[in-house]
This record gives sequence, structure tokens and C-alpha cells, in this order.
Amino acid sequence: MNLRLFLDKGMIEVFANDRQAVVYIQEHKMEDAGVSLFSKGGYVLTKKVKGWKMKSIYAGN
Repeated sequence: MNLRLFLDKGMIEVFANDRQAVVYIQEHKMEDAGVSLFSKGGYVLTKKVKGWKMKSIYAGN
């Protein structure tokens, strides 16, 4: 399975195998934001994990 996650302030979009699976919106402090990978009830084999910091589209942020 190919997962892509996009995080932007209070929004998370998840794409599974190039199809949109979830959109979740919740306000939070940026210092509280984090990403974790886990499995419930089984094992996960992860071949690659990449991350990029995106520039803000908002002036002054």
C-alpha cells in the first residue's frame, strides 16, 4: 500500500494508493503537531518514509 499524508496547520489529507481516503480538520498548536506510524494487531513493514517541510502560502508565516 502506498500512503501519502499532507499536513497543513489543522488539516490532514491521507491518500491510499493514489486515491483520497481521509480528510480531517482540527485546530491545534503547531508545537503539538506530530506524525507517528503504528500497527494495531499486526506487523508493518516500511520500505521508505520521507518528509518535506512546506512553505506557508500565508504572508508572514
